[in-house]
Amino acid sequence: MNNFQSNVLKLLIERERTVGGVACVTVCHNEVLIINNFLDHYRSIGIRIFYIVDDNSTDGTFEILKEQKDVFLFKPTEKSEFKTDLPLWRQEILDFFLDGCWVSLPDIDEFLYYKQMPKPLEEVSKEMDAKSEEILIGAMIDMYQDKPLTRNKYSGERSLVEEFPFFDGQAEPPFGIRIISQQKKYLNRFPTPEMLIKGGVRDRLFFQDGKSSWFQRWLIKKFANSKRPLNPNFLQKIQNEIVRRATKNMYSFDPPVLNKFALIKWRRGLKFRRAPHCVNEKMRVSEGLAAFLHFKFYKGEEMINYNVQRGQHTGDSTYYKKMLEKRDKLEISPICSCSKEFKGISSLSDILR
Repeated sequence: MNNFQSNVLKLLIERERTVGGVACVTVCHNEVLIINNFLDHYRSIGIRIFYIVDDNSTDGTFEILKEQKDVFLFKPTEKSEFKTDLPLWRQEILDFFLDGCWVSLPDIDEFLYYKQMPKPLEEVSKEMDAKSEEILIGAMIDMYQDKPLTRNKYSGERSLVEEFPFFDGQAEPPFGIRIISQQKKYLNRFPTPEMLIKGGVRDRLFFQDGKSSWFQRWLIKKFANSKRPLNPNFLQKIQNEIVRRATKNMYSFDPPVLNKFALIKWRRGLKFRRAPHCVNEKMRVSEGLAAFLHFKFYKGEEMINYNVQRGQHTGDSTYYKKMLEKRDKLEISPICSCSKEFKGISSLSDILR
């Protein structure tokens, strides 16, 4: 064992560290149905080593992980909890093991796709190094079934994308994803990224109030579409601010942020706000855009209730509480005119770049 010391984590299993490549850092709890799918997918795109914190799983997830030859396996110390210490878990692993390395930071229910596939992530990171880019952003694309969200459950009989084949494709605003500017009060503390990604099925069902003018929809289509620059120039910054302010009242509550770091060149001193959505230093963001197929609903209503009970997401799981308040939306199929079926990476052509 090396000299990794922590008050919040125990390193249980250490593996031989590889030179170069891209590492994956994640946290899991009771993911036995999909943990093998997750590992297989990320190995297929070139991940050589995983750093995984198992948060006291009781369903067999831990037993699977400890048998993997490419997994550094951690557990929280007795006094450490997800709700309070998650950022510190990631921080200590990244700073100790991965200073100067390329890292991907998905959750277990997020599967990364990018335009250069099947080129491995190591090659993508080398191309980014050559351009002095430090971050590749991924848009989280919520996947769902043609049945009420309360009954969106994974059987394990087929692949995740076969059982959850639908997502909100790009369509006339306000549907699809949109790229808008971050508020200045956040940029002062977490300046990267400057732009946010929002939209998708949760946005559509639970946070849009159904009222939008033709002018608001035109603004989104013209200045907040999926091809909007992630590194805006001066004029684009002005346009972005106009869009953000002019469309704010379209939503009953500020919708979830969908951008996440698909790749980041880590260095000590970097800090996330909580999850890997923004970082405390100005870094060079690629104009490329990846996607995480996000199987948020694979446990049905159980997952929503669980997230609320643990209070493990932003604002004490406020987003999930808001979803539960709209019970009528949970009890119908989310399929609509903007729904699109995933049939391979070409299905993401309106997003990937």
